[in-house]
Amino acid sequence: MIKDYTKFEQDGIKIEVNWNKKVTPCKEIKVTMGDKVGIIPRQDFYAMMFIFGDSEQQAQLVPASELVVHEVRCKLSVIAKKNIKKGETINLTHKYMTAIPPPGRIKIDSVNKKEKVVL
Repeated sequence: MIKDYTKFEQDGIKIEVNWNKKVTPCKEIKVTMGDKVGIIPRQDFYAMMFIFGDSEQQAQLVPASELVVHEVRCKLSVIAKKNIKKGETINLTHKYMTAIPPPGRIKIDSVNKKEKVVL
């Protein structure tokens, strides 16, 4: 994100960002048309740019990242002591998704407090 004062002018329309320290870095966009000035919050300006863009431009505005996940299944066995026949085994399958860390990152094993390199 730019932190310097930046101005864009075309056909009598002037767009400015970072015109003072209060709005730096790019918190608001100042649009001037003739003698009229409008201040637009960055989030609203971004939404306008998205609405007016075609599908390719919209795809460029949306940050996309790929996350590889792995399905983990755990089988839990419980021996009941009340409300079910005493000694009856209850088997439960718990399924959840976990992210696979990117290659080459260091992962800390919280059980052994050792560092491992994840390949």
